[in-house]
Amino acid sequence: MSAILHITLREWKRIFSRPEYYLVLIVIPPLLFFFYAFIYNAQKVADLPVAIWDEDRGALSRQVTFMLEQAETIHITEQLHSETEIQQAMREGRILGAVHFPKHMEQDVKSRHPVRITLYTNTSSLVPGKLIYKDAAQVIITAGSGVILQKLVKTGMPTRKAMALVMPVKMSTYPLYNPDYNYQQYRYRAWLPLLYK
Repeated sequence: MSAILHITLREWKRIFSRPEYYLVLIVIPPLLFFFYAFIYNAQKVADLPVAIWDEDRGALSRQVTFMLEQAETIHITEQLHSETEIQQAMREGRILGAVHFPKHMEQDVKSRHPVRITLYTNTSSLVPGKLIYKDAAQVIITAGSGVILQKLVKTGMPTRKAMALVMPVKMSTYPLYNPDYNYQQYRYRAWLPLLYK
């Protein structure tokens, strides 16, 4: 017991005799508090910078671009012309994601050929990448289904039957906790286990 008391007294003497300990114990904690308050001030992520690489340049790609811009988390900031430009823009921090529309996309969609739209995200930022993916996937699936539906209705098929052909199985997903990846929720989830231990 005397050894523990000796070590405790020695450590307290060190704390009160060295200025760097004052810095760590008195100055750093309030700075960290304000730093985290600043980070979590924006509760919800919105208007993330996204680029468009449009090789199709048709009415469909313009319509999908407009729909992407209406998504809450996506803000189209620039047009790029190659994957190299996308990589460079991500390295420079100008964009967090990009969407590539391939050549002849509208023609292939209307002729019911598979079309591959590529979504590029910056995976060093996980939450923004997931949000961009979620909104972009929803817009692209909706737009593709809409084009096929219009084509079937123009052939004279009733709208209800055309809907059943376009979307024979409908799946809905409902995020039940923190669907907007609100940063404050992460902070509260991290503190709750500490409070209730």
